[in-house]
Amino acid sequence: MSFFCPHCNTENGAGHIWTGMKIRCPACLREIILTYRNGQSIGPTGWEVTFRDFCQLVDDEYNSSVTHPRIAKLLDCTIVPMEGRFVLRQQTGILLPLEVAHFLLQSDPVKQRSLYDLAMDVWR
Repeated sequence: MSFFCPHCNTENGAGHIWTGMKIRCPACLREIILTYRNGQSIGPTGWEVTFRDFCQLVDDEYNSSVTHPRIAKLLDCTIVPMEGRFVLRQQTGILLPLEVAHFLLQSDPVKQRSLYDLAMDVWR
């Protein structure tokens, strides 16, 4: 997918799974949020969950009794509160960045579908 910097209009390439993420434009070095252009479609599988929506699933305290066990199982990690939010901790004790967790889930078709189903269960 192509994403255009709103500051310098440089075209940047990134996979659809990175939609919603903040990056620095390689050309002007200003922070941008990757968003689709008008007319672009969402990724090819139909089961994508954006990074922003993934963060909402993790941070949603109200539904955490449903979402946390399922996300933790998909990633073989634990989800624990830390400084007013939730973080993912690998079995080794090392923190798993949300960006990496999202990428791991979106790059595995079975896990991608499981995450999508979870989102639909919670948000319907």
